[in-house]
Amino acid sequence: MRALLVAAQAVGGALRSPVLRHWALHRGLARARFAHRAITLLLPLALLLGALLPSQASAQLTPESPEVKALIAEGVQVLEKYQSEERLGALALYGLTLLKAESKPDHPLVQKALSHVKASRNSIAHEDVYTIGLCLIFLAEMDPTGNRAEIQTYLDHLLKIQKPHGGWGYEQQGTGDTSMTQYGVLSMWELARIGIPTPADPWERVSNWLLRTQDPSGAWGYQGTESPGDQLVQQSGVRHSMSSAGLGSLHICMDRFGGVGRGSAATSTGVPDVLKQVKKDDGRQFLSTSKVNFGSAAKAMQLGDVWMDKNYNMSPQEYTCYFLYAFERYQSFRELESGQPFSHPTWYDDGVAYLQKSKMPQGGWQRDLGVGPDTSFALLFLLRSSRKSIQKIKHLGAGTLVAGVGLPKEGEDLQVSKGRVTSKPLAGPAEQLLAAIEDPSSPDYLRAMESFDAKIAAAAPQDLDKMADRLRRLAGDDVPEARATAVRSLGRTRDMDNVPLLIAALDDPDPMVFGAAEESLRFLSRTFSSRGDDDEGELTPTRRKNSQKHWKNWYLSIRPNAKLEP
Repeated sequence: MRALLVAAQAVGGALRSPVLRHWALHRGLARARFAHRAITLLLPLALLLGALLPSQASAQLTPESPEVKALIAEGVQVLEKYQSEERLGALALYGLTLLKAESKPDHPLVQKALSHVKASRNSIAHEDVYTIGLCLIFLAEMDPTGNRAEIQTYLDHLLKIQKPHGGWGYEQQGTGDTSMTQYGVLSMWELARIGIPTPADPWERVSNWLLRTQDPSGAWGYQGTESPGDQLVQQSGVRHSMSSAGLGSLHICMDRFGGVGRGSAATSTGVPDVLKQVKKDDGRQFLSTSKVNFGSAAKAMQLGDVWMDKNYNMSPQEYTCYFLYAFERYQSFRELESGQPFSHPTWYDDGVAYLQKSKMPQGGWQRDLGVGPDTSFALLFLLRSSRKSIQKIKHLGAGTLVAGVGLPKEGEDLQVSKGRVTSKPLAGPAEQLLAAIEDPSSPDYLRAMESFDAKIAAAAPQDLDKMADRLRRLAGDDVPEARATAVRSLGRTRDMDNVPLLIAALDDPDPMVFGAAEESLRFLSRTFSSRGDDDEGELTPTRRKNSQKHWKNWYLSIRPNAKLEP
């Protein structure tokens, strides 16, 4: 079929050429009529096949891609020049962005932001929600334990200024402001993530406000007009940034209540079934309520998703960088709700493409809000900042030891490993350690993970075979470290039936999992030396593609009839 498509395109292209049209006339009308008939017959079929065949272009970019890292580095350098900034909210935004970009806490601009946020804790009576929310998120990212008093002060004020209807807005206006409300919602969620919960009441009120202010199209407007009943009413100021803010906030609210159970309705991500991640209890304490209609929330989220898909545009004209930050947040919580994160979302590629074209010559961005804020919002998008926060939920990935969560019990021997304070490895059989890894709420979760590799290396093949099914399930876990542990362990089973899963794991977005998959494939193939060429160094799309091709060819050479994912 693909050959037919190419042939049809070739015929069409030939007759569009003036030289070849002239040649056809001189060769006789018969041949021209034949060519015309070929076009008539083949081009409709070619168009149909073009619609059915998968696109050759696939999304590849991540925050670790070289071109993305270059954009981030330039943006950080631009941001670092704002040492003279005095606005409280702007400083909190810059400090947060630098921390997300993995600048050290002692960075001068981060320290200046911290100093201003601390000094302003008793003079925030008339600060807007943008400022209050950003200060809370910055403090949560910076040092939630050391800044506990400041966090409580800002949180108390945030709850005090929530409007009676549930939204947040300007002090002198009665309406709720979708743009401001997103920062009230996000800051409360960030605090819950680090173990500082808020009561159910503010969550219930803002959830219902968001449901009452959705536009019939599925979008959200600027100043919310509340529906008096069950029918949605038209909103003013509908645009991409507000729709991302409203829909993202609704996703966050539902997450605090444990989700709306839409996982079964999630669309396919193209991830092999064996690697699809399963939504599970991540050890958090969710809020319970009888005041939010979860069926209505599910319908609102679905309607919002439809609007987003129908009006897809990664470079809207108004507040573009601000929109990108809100859109990344919406998509990250949409992934969390579905339990099926995208490895390489195309929207991220499209956002990166826009930022590459629109950056200033010296780096950074300036759209609607000034260089500092626009650059910060663009960087937060590029860094996948919301996904970073989600991965820090208790045991989910790096940053586990937040606000004391996951710290070893008092009296245990401590050690520093991979930048984290942990207990010394656990003793015990491999199956016992695996049980702890399978349970993120286990107090031995981290210690078991760090002890498991050594146990696996010394385990007998028959013991590994007993755990194989559990390891395959663990390969689809939420936590990159757990996926890497499972993938590495499956290589030690010496079971060639695990090879398709290991090859699929080469497409994992986390470089650590990719490395574990290559290590296992080398072990199984008894190829312990480097393959040379593009085999070492930074994980680029080319290296990933070459690795997948190499291991697929190797596996098909020993199992010619094997079926692998394309």
